Amino acid sequence: MTAKELLENQEKARQEKIEAEEERLRRAKHVSEEKIENEIRKKAEKAQQKMERYKENLEAQREARLEKLRAEEHHREEVRLKKEERNAQGITQG
Repeated sequence: MTAKELLENQEKARQEKIEAEEERLRRAKHVSEEKIENEIRKKAEKAQQKMERYKENLEAQREARLEKLRAEEHHREEVRLKKEERNAQGITQG
């Protein structure tokens, strides 16, 4: 093997090594980008779920307050009817 062939072989080996390293870096970059995209997607899903839970809780609290108001109104109506009944009985007995 001549010196020229040896140099050419060494240069070819270096070039192949460089190309292999570039390919490895491209793959690593791609994997890294996928990880970032997955992380972003997971965080967005988590935020969406949190917002849905917040809305559900808010609606449940609203419904609970409305139910409490309905119960209070019902109680006031019962008291009013009993008072009217007592007044009517007092008038008829008087």
